[in-house]
Amino acid sequence: MLFPDSEGAVIDIYDPAEMTEPSIARARIMCPATEPFVTGTFDKLPLPSGDRDEVFLLFAAHEVRTPERRTQLLSETSRVLKHGGQVVLVEHLRDWPNFLTFGPGFLHFHSKRSWRRNIQEAGLQVERESTVTPFVHCFFLRKADGWS
Repeated sequence: MLFPDSEGAVIDIYDPAEMTEPSIARARIMCPATEPFVTGTFDKLPLPSGDRDEVFLLFAAHEVRTPERRTQLLSETSRVLKHGGQVVLVEHLRDWPNFLTFGPGFLHFHSKRSWRRNIQEAGLQVERESTVTPFVHCFFLRKADGWS
């Protein structure tokens, strides 16, 4: 284990009525989860408020298709953060590198501007950004000043 003194929780927010891409259902059948998880929803994570030092949204948040619901997901991550906690949001962006890689499939992703709007509306702020590859973008988020 990378962080032996840490306690993590994997939360499955899949909702077939909300996340309608057929590829998700196929992937869940082909590659079932190997780690234990609890079930939640994008707007109600099964964690107490102020419970987590870190929340990781890794290539999953874009599956919440509407901007309002993505804002709800990000608001929920903010709710469960401890004071000074951080959200790490890792996604492909709707940009030229991903267009060249995925072709029209890049339309499934969201623009940096769209993510920044959802982040701000959720009461979070971008502390920093980085790229892992030209195709993968990371947002490091904290609660915005004045938000509890």
